[in-house]
Amino acid sequence: MTSLYKIMSLEDSPDFCYDFIGHSIFISLRRHSLLHTRIYAFSLLVFALLSGCKSSIHYNGYIEDSSVKLSVPVYSTMISHRDEGAFFKKGQQIARLSAKDLQLKIQAKQSLMASMESELANIKTGLRTENLDILLAKKQIAIANLAFADAELQRVSKLKQQNHIAQSSLDKAKQAKSVALQSVKMSELDYALGKKGQRENLLKALQHKINAAKLELQSLNWSYNQLTIIAPFDGQIENVFFENHERVAPNQPVISIVAPSKQHVIFYLEEGVVNRIKKGDEVQIIVPFSKHHHQAKITYISTKPEFTPPILFDQQARSPYTYKVKAVLVYDQDDRLHSGQAVTIQVPKA
Repeated sequence: MTSLYKIMSLEDSPDFCYDFIGHSIFISLRRHSLLHTRIYAFSLLVFALLSGCKSSIHYNGYIEDSSVKLSVPVYSTMISHRDEGAFFKKGQQIARLSAKDLQLKIQAKQSLMASMESELANIKTGLRTENLDILLAKKQIAIANLAFADAELQRVSKLKQQNHIAQSSLDKAKQAKSVALQSVKMSELDYALGKKGQRENLLKALQHKINAAKLELQSLNWSYNQLTIIAPFDGQIENVFFENHERVAPNQPVISIVAPSKQHVIFYLEEGVVNRIKKGDEVQIIVPFSKHHHQAKITYISTKPEFTPPILFDQQARSPYTYKVKAVLVYDQDDRLHSGQAVTIQVPKA
C-alpha cells in the first residue's frame, strides 16, 4: 500500500511515475510469486491511471501580479497611508496627501467668483456707466434744442402774420424745428440702444467669465479630491513609495496595489502542446510543498513563438522556442499566492 500512496503523490512527475511502476514490479518478481506480482502490477496500473500519470503533462511556471500604480496630479505631501501587505476593500481610503498651494488657489478662485457674481447682480438691477450718462446728456440737449426751435417758430409765425418778416424766414424756422425734432428722436433711439446693448454685452461677457471661473474651480476641486487615494477595487498594498511628510511631484507614483482576483500564472508551451489548449480552458496549478491545488482559466496564448526563458529550459521544455500562456487564477483571497512564486501547471495530454 505504501507504493500505491507514493504513486498518487507523483502527479507532478508523470515520467517518473511510470519508471516507479516498472521498478516496483521488478522488485515484486524477486520477492513474491508470479500471481502475487500480477495482482500487484494490475493494482499499480489502476492507481497510476487514477492519479493522472497518463492523463496530463506538467510544465513549470510562475505567479505574476497585475500591479496598478496610483498618483496625484499636483505637488503634495504624504500625510498617511496603509502599510505594505495590507488588504483593503473597494472604496476604502488607502493614502492621504496635502497640498497647501492648491487650497489657496481654490480659496482665491472662490473669492473671484463671488466678486463677479455680485457685479453681475448689480448690472441686472440697472446700474449704468459713464457712456450711458453721455447719451442721456445728448438726449436732453436735443430736447432743449427742440423747445427752442418750437418757441422760435411761434415767434416768427406772429411776425409773419403782421407782415414784419418775409416768408423765407418762416420757412427757415419750420425747417429748424423739424431738424430739432429729428435730433430728439435720434438721441432717444441712441440712448435706448445704448442701454440695451451695454447691458446685454456686459451680461454676456461677465457670464462667460463666471462660467470659465467655474470650470477652473471644478478642475481645482477635482485635483484636491485626488489627494485622497481611494481603492478602485478589492486588493492588497504592494509598495508604498513615500513615507509621511515626504514631498511628492505631480503624477509620480505614490503607492502600488494588486488585485488578487487578477493574479495570473505565466508558463510556456512547446508547439506540439500549445495546440491542445485554447482561451477559456482551465488548467490545474500545483504549488510545491502544498496540499492545495488551484484552478486557472487561460486568458492569453501568444500567436508567435519566443525564446524559452533559461530558467524554464529543462527536460519539460526541450525546444528553444515556446509560446507564452497566461491564465487567471481562481481562488479565495485567503489562498492567495505570492508574485514570482514557482508553480507547476498540469496540461491535459492529447
